Amino acid sequence: MRHAVAFPAEVQLNITQMIDITRHAERAGLDGVWVAEGRGGEAFATLAALLMSTSRIRVGAGILPVFNRSPWLVAMGANVLEELGADRFLLGLGPGHRAVVRDRHGLTYERPLARIEETIDIVRAALAGDVVNYSGTVFNLRGAQLSHPAPDSRVPIYLAATGPQALRLAGRAADGVILILASKAIIRSALSEVHAAAVEAGRQPSAIAASTYVFTCVHDDRERARDASRETLIYYGRLNTYRKIFSTAGFEREAHALERAWQAGTPEAAAPAIGDAMIDAFTASGNAGDIADALLRLCDSGLTELTAYPYPAIGQSATEAFEATVDAVARAAKATTTPATTPTATSKEEPAHARNAPQL
Repeated sequence: MRHAVAFPAEVQLNITQMIDITRHAERAGLDGVWVAEGRGGEAFATLAALLMSTSRIRVGAGILPVFNRSPWLVAMGANVLEELGADRFLLGLGPGHRAVVRDRHGLTYERPLARIEETIDIVRAALAGDVVNYSGTVFNLRGAQLSHPAPDSRVPIYLAATGPQALRLAGRAADGVILILASKAIIRSALSEVHAAAVEAGRQPSAIAASTYVFTCVHDDRERARDASRETLIYYGRLNTYRKIFSTAGFEREAHALERAWQAGTPEAAAPAIGDAMIDAFTASGNAGDIADALLRLCDSGLTELTAYPYPAIGQSATEAFEATVDAVARAAKATTTPATTPTATSKEEPAHARNAPQL
């Protein structure tokens, strides 16, 4: 079992602080960090800084919304990060959210699954150094080729998935799947979809890595941590994707309360509906021991990686929250002995910048 920490899309850290946290995670023995792209820094620039500031830890785009860039831009960025990271870079792709694509980027949200599948095809071909001639339902490329592909590149491509069609796409085409807001029951159900699709495609299910983002708030005052988790669930409940997850897990009443509250413009009105059962199902909240216990309870769910998705308690700084989360995850990692594999190429010699881990 691998253990990682993610920088959320709404991360309240600057790039220097993110570098410090990533170095702390590397020293603590964590296996990886993931960077979500949302309202923080641009993903490829952030990932490059983290890779150039570390020497061992894996650094992943988790996730890169496919509507924000063409597949060719994704391939160019991934190629640079693969060279910088010496096999430590992981590419996580996902559709993003209709409202975000429309309202924040001013783009049209159409055929998300087809766009993801074609992006995977094009990126893989480009990173292999091939001349890409591609005819799809979304993209058509002619004579595209990277001028300097990273030697022996084999970047693992993960797919963020929640619904059955996306899960099956991950099983057919991806090297790994990333789940979010997943209870143990949801994890097992999701992985059964992934594995079934892998078998149908002639793939070994065991070759597909599986991670989930665990919403995490670490604070010695358990009630403060749980209050922060309640507020976080309310915030994510503004999006239909996550309300569907809540309903599927048996929290239909809570999902309806969230929908009504957001439609009325009073999201705080949903707070009474978010009880302890929902907080326990979807988050790890409490002191360091509580977090370690919550992560350990997911170890037999079929995952190969657990990724903490931190946010601060009220009155706690973002830096304090991330440092406490790294320490709690490291505590859980020490109690876990099950090995896990992540699809990757055979390690190449580290470039000088990775060996020296320069101060940025």
